[in-house]
Amino acid sequence: MDWTSVINWLSNYGWRILIIIIISVALYYLMHHFVPVMVQRTVSRSMKGRPKTAKKKRADTISSAFIQTGIVIISIGAIFTILATLEVNIGPALAGLGVAGIAIGFGAQTLVRDILSGVFFLIDDAFRQG
Repeated sequence: MDWTSVINWLSNYGWRILIIIIISVALYYLMHHFVPVMVQRTVSRSMKGRPKTAKKKRADTISSAFIQTGIVIISIGAIFTILATLEVNIGPALAGLGVAGIAIGFGAQTLVRDILSGVFFLIDDAFRQG
């Protein structure tokens, strides 16, 4: 079997894809390390005088929501960057996602309202993990 085409593809695209994956994983670990620390500091300042367990539960809940959102954003960004590196035209996909987002936004206004209300419930300390 002739491996030159595979080697050429790997030398052209493989290292770029590997760098994108490494950067995405590094962003994940940075986010996973720094988000809980920043949320813990913010929660500690806003909840002075409350029990330590209540502060920890609130910080865990909020940081979990932020980390999950960050994972989705990093993953989508990495996928589209890899597709662009492979010379796939991502313009139509982005346009289609934009139109679908608008349609879903109009069709599911109550869902979006409920999600925003849920975020505000978490911030106002109405719910927490545990």
